[in-house]
Amino acid sequence: MAVYALADLHLSHSSDKPMDIFGKRWENHTQKIYNNWQETVSPDDTVVIPGDLSWGMDFGSSYEDLRFIDSLNGRKIIGKGNHDYWWQTMKKLNSFVKSECLDTISFLFNNSYIAENYIICGTRGWMLEDTSEDDEKIILREAGRLELSLSEGERLKKDYPENEIVVFLQGGIKILNKFLGTFLSLADLEPQGALLVLESGQGVPADFELLAQSGQRGLVVLEFDCH
Repeated sequence: MAVYALADLHLSHSSDKPMDIFGKRWENHTQKIYNNWQETVSPDDTVVIPGDLSWGMDFGSSYEDLRFIDSLNGRKIIGKGNHDYWWQTMKKLNSFVKSECLDTISFLFNNSYIAENYIICGTRGWMLEDTSEDDEKIILREAGRLELSLSEGERLKKDYPENEIVVFLQGGIKILNKFLGTFLSLADLEPQGALLVLESGQGVPADFELLAQSGQRGLVVLEFDCH
């Protein structure tokens, strides 16, 4: 049994947002996802999807995308991305997947999960290039959600001390470095021994590199985009 991660699927089964407008390599991207997923992932594996799953604006327009994900092999843990406008409260999310029998889907939202030898934590994060007062409110809220998720992860770690905490954040390293550095000190993650997994990277800051090399905390920068 293995744990995989894949973000930015940008599915649009019920939305008029074809991804091939971004170039030929996006042609039939849903079929490519299906083929590669089914060939790689077994029914006993776990796949973390840390954001931008569907272009749908609500449950109605995202249902076919969620049903498609549910039909694929493995258990899925889905986090919120900046384009997941269909996202609701945890109560509504859980109620929806239960009512539609989407039994392989769980949501990463102020909580954490055990997946093999890992404890999965995370939140969306936010963009910081031109921070407004409204952005500051969102950033503080996301920082609070990350703290809640890490607290749950630490609680699970008491029962699973050998499991490594993995933190998923939707966004690039440039954005998240400022997000963490401003509202959560890097040292705040150290007691949990957290491994950070970022959606995409534009160059790893020296402090992250040194921390990873020292063995205090690992950093994995992964490019998850289908393109």
